Amino acid sequence: MDIVGSSGSIIYPTFSYCFKNTTGSQIAFDPDQTSAKTGVLSQTFWQQEEVIRTLSPTHSFGVWGQIAEDRKWFSSPDSPLGTESILAWMKTQYHAHVLFLNTDFKALSLGHYLEIISKLPWANVFPWQHMGVEPVGVSLDRDQPLHEVPGCSQGFLSFQKVLEDNSTLNWVEKGEMKSVIIPVFNLVEQGLAYFKSHSELLLCPMGKCQACDERRIRCQLH
Repeated sequence: MDIVGSSGSIIYPTFSYCFKNTTGSQIAFDPDQTSAKTGVLSQTFWQQEEVIRTLSPTHSFGVWGQIAEDRKWFSSPDSPLGTESILAWMKTQYHAHVLFLNTDFKALSLGHYLEIISKLPWANVFPWQHMGVEPVGVSLDRDQPLHEVPGCSQGFLSFQKVLEDNSTLNWVEKGEMKSVIIPVFNLVEQGLAYFKSHSELLLCPMGKCQACDERRIRCQLH
């Protein structure tokens, strides 16, 4: 916050995955109370006094700074990480960057947005039935049917390797911390090209992941 300043913006995933489940024992999303399941930094960030949390019961974000003044991004889109989500705003910001701290492209939320705008055939195949959940987000005031629900992100590592091989990603290591910062413009430009031409690498091999298997089967992919 000190480095960015309030004239800039910080956006942090605070996903809680509050889906309706088949047993009826789901937890309703409360943006002021529900814990983030995306790590201790995420949980610490959204609890700061000036941070506002978006309202998606499954894929909320904590936002701070200039972006917090535009309330239209605070709603709960039916496509949690799609074209009406805050990721679409990031795509329009030429100076926006994604910062990785001791994580890799399995945590690239923007990758799910790229799947959608690349029109990949499985983007609207819900892959989590085997976990006993439905494509419905549950919050305190309503149940919200969802589409284009994000699936497995293991395949995003293949995109990461391409960026490392062409020196677009240059990791910095200090002690036990490994980090890299990359412009959103580069991620979108190179991501669209890669996702459209190497879509088969974005799903896990058959038999390795139930979520990806569901998408392969439903889309008749091999």
